[in-house]
Amino acid sequence: MKINRKQLRRMILKEFKKMGGGDFNIDDINFPGGGYPQEPQERGEGGSNKLHQLIRIDSGKDYYDPSNYIAIPIKTGVGSLYSNMAEEYDVLDPNTKEELYDIMPVNLKDHPEYGILMQIKEGYRQITNGFIGKLEQEGITVGRFSSYEYFTVYHPSYVNDPAEVEKKFELYQKVTGYSVEQALLIDYESVMHAASNLHG
Repeated sequence: MKINRKQLRRMILKEFKKMGGGDFNIDDINFPGGGYPQEPQERGEGGSNKLHQLIRIDSGKDYYDPSNYIAIPIKTGVGSLYSNMAEEYDVLDPNTKEELYDIMPVNLKDHPEYGILMQIKEGYRQITNGFIGKLEQEGITVGRFSSYEYFTVYHPSYVNDPAEVEKKFELYQKVTGYSVEQALLIDYESVMHAASNLHG
């Protein structure tokens, strides 16, 4: 079985936590030769696992107005809903990932990865139910004719203009107060977009 570095990292961290590692972060290990090896492009400006889902409250108002957004924190630690979804998504066949990116599989029940897909779908349902709960707490009406929308930078690629990425990152920072780690955001948006197509 082949695993990539990201999967290995998750496995090590999960095992350490089981043994009572507490708030251990694998990035804190001092490996021989100067620490855990990572290519620069794998680490973004944020340097942490902080992540928020921005939601544009009124789709009829200025897209780049920070006051028209709320930021909902996403738990990314081991055992969190999102972390579990990401691990399940990682093991999917590349063809399945491509299929999910564009459209929901027609014969989902007959899909060879049906069990994994249903776990991803359930994680997405729980996460987005949390979003709806937060919106309702903020006094935002949630229903068939709601005008709120989820903010994304990368995915789906067919609605995100690469020329606007920098501007979107600036908006994200104004709303959240920090610079999100690029690789984390790319992964998150990819997993959530695929899961949303499962959800229908």
